[in-house]
Amino acid sequence: MAAVQVADADLEPYVKAHQPQFSQPERRRLQYVLLAPSPQAAAVSDAEVDAYYKEHGSEFDEPRRLRIAHVLVRVPPVGGSDAENAARRRSRT
Repeated sequence: MAAVQVADADLEPYVKAHQPQFSQPERRRLQYVLLAPSPQAAAVSDAEVDAYYKEHGSEFDEPRRLRIAHVLVRVPPVGGSDAENAARRRSRT
């Protein structure tokens, strides 16, 4: 079958005569999600909010954070690259 050669001019009349064999019905793929409405949350008073905050105050604390832009470490004038490498190690700890 792989060695069979057919010219386009020979195929055209056959395809026109047998058009239903080469057509496929239109297809569509549909996906959907069904969402159920959730019940509304109950109203909370200011007193209840204050009481919850007092009981769970530690949950709202954030540790202090610092951003460091540059780390400066003195490098002795003598010592060459060994002194620079030692200074780099000190700055990373």
